[in-house]
Amino acid sequence: MPFDWKRPAVFGASFGLGAGTIVVAAVGLFYWHSSRPQSWDANIIKGLSVTVSQTFNLNEQQKNFTASGFMLTFVLQNTSGKDFTVPQNFRLFERSSKTGALEELNAKLDHSFVVPAKEKAEVHANVEYGCSDQDLATGKTTERDGAACFRDAFGGVAGFVGFDDSTHTRVDLPMPVFYGGSSSEPVSKSSGGMAPDRGKPWERYAACAQATKLVPACREKRIAIDAADAAAGGWTPVGPLPSIATLPKGFDLEPGESTCRMAYEWDYYCRKQGMTEDRFAEHAPSHSPK
Repeated sequence: MPFDWKRPAVFGASFGLGAGTIVVAAVGLFYWHSSRPQSWDANIIKGLSVTVSQTFNLNEQQKNFTASGFMLTFVLQNTSGKDFTVPQNFRLFERSSKTGALEELNAKLDHSFVVPAKEKAEVHANVEYGCSDQDLATGKTTERDGAACFRDAFGGVAGFVGFDDSTHTRVDLPMPVFYGGSSSEPVSKSSGGMAPDRGKPWERYAACAQATKLVPACREKRIAIDAADAAAGGWTPVGPLPSIATLPKGFDLEPGESTCRMAYEWDYYCRKQGMTEDRFAEHAPSHSPK
């Protein structure tokens, strides 16, 4: 019986066509899988809390502080077994309490933050926001109270959502809470840490000396003190006291809303710690920097 060469040829052609179809299908499936939108993982990092405090700039010419914005502190919990790095380009959105829509927040992280495996960690972001009002008729500028400024900036925010594009991690965060008073950290371009509860000994005593000078002037002008504060003789600090850069020699702060709020806190702490005026004199000269 003669060999029918057509049969293997047809079989080979059919096999080749089938194999080619499988390869094309596999390539198409791979392309579809790789090109489809990647879902965001919201289970790795949990947002536990958001606290907001004011930041300030020191104006050496006018001898007072002006509000420069807010520092947002996020407490995050890593539920995974690996360390997680929140990158500096972490994108933050605020969610409107009225519409539920997200709006990107111009918040900046100073650096990346590591949240260790199975641990909690704080992440800080800064937002620029002015809190001053200017009277167009007189040209006079006044600083709004920190709580009022916070309500203007975040009163309509129901929460935050953060996105890490590199790992496709999503972080849902709750409504922000304002932590005023002692958590507000006046800052300036120069480094330093003058405050009664921190810094070098001469810086602590210099802070108390400034408070001793300022408090009577603040009370006389009735700046940033209500009946409850007056009855207590000042503010009761609940956390780290505000710190400022070490002041230049011969430089004294002038009474103002932000400065007086700080002075009341310093004064209360200094009196509680027995850092009295006679101790300024005996301590500061021998320890002051040259």
